[in-house]
Amino acid sequence: MPDYIVPDSTLYKDEESYTLYDSKDNGIYVGIVRKSIEVEDVGTKYLVEYFSNGSQVPISCVPMTRFNSPYNFEEIRYKPWLRGPATSELLPKGAVSTYDMRDGDVVIVASINGDGREGVILGTIKHPSRETMTEEETLAYYSVYNGLETKIDPEGAYTVTFQGAPLNDAAPIPPGLREVEEVKYNTVIAGSFFGFDNTGSFTADVSNELGTNMIKLTRDPAGGSIMIESGKNIISIAGTPALGELSVTTDAYKVEVLESEMKATTTMKFEALQMSIKGTQVAIGNDTIELVDGLLQILDGIGQVVVTSPVGTCTPIMASPQWASNITPLITKLNTLKGSL
Repeated sequence: MPDYIVPDSTLYKDEESYTLYDSKDNGIYVGIVRKSIEVEDVGTKYLVEYFSNGSQVPISCVPMTRFNSPYNFEEIRYKPWLRGPATSELLPKGAVSTYDMRDGDVVIVASINGDGREGVILGTIKHPSRETMTEEETLAYYSVYNGLETKIDPEGAYTVTFQGAPLNDAAPIPPGLREVEEVKYNTVIAGSFFGFDNTGSFTADVSNELGTNMIKLTRDPAGGSIMIESGKNIISIAGTPALGELSVTTDAYKVEVLESEMKATTTMKFEALQMSIKGTQVAIGNDTIELVDGLLQILDGIGQVVVTSPVGTCTPIMASPQWASNITPLITKLNTLKGSL
């Protein structure tokens, strides 16, 4: 006889009615970051849109990083294409168009534990609006994040270039009716860089159209060098392990120190249209004689000279009135100047 009693659903499980409940979403999808969401005790989550069977499906995702402990971690902010008011009235018609009309990060997402409502961003892929920057069949690296460009070329040279934040990234909502425009930077501040060339030499350069400002450390097996250039000022430190060389080129040179010493093993040459040396005490000479002390000895010797005339000897020269008024003050001044070697 047929059973006309409906089984109690709390006691009898109908597999067909539980199909949706038991289903798992184990797919991996390509999507675009729509917006970021700050969640308390969780951090930043991203609403990612992906296409499935002709429909655009939103999924809440967390980003995956290489490591993440309380002491060792990595964070990165993905770029959403929707920035600002999110009401449907403000969204342009192209808001749900192809990715080349939206400037968000194009990402790969997968569901967490098969739950289609929660996902994880596994990584990113190339955005269709930009050209590939690395060349075919080369081993190279190129990245740009918020205007900071990092590049490793096929010869191993490494360069980091500062461009500043993009100027055309301020609009809260992209046009949506045309492709994403090429990035634009502030040329007044852009262009500073540092890095290694393919010889291992290092350069840091913040030059602009007004002048050169750079530091370069050249690596050379025969003898490296360090060059600092700022405007018309150039300092070069070079040479070999056996012989070093330092040169300074500038328009005006001024040094203020508490104590200083310069010593040349062979020769030292000073050349100028005018030269002045000033000090409380000055010593010029060698191991045999000091110049100021020699002048004092000469003056003292001249003052003691006794001249013999046809009528007999005269008084010493220092006894004359002119000596006391003219020469004695000079001797006193020279004594204050005299130093020691």
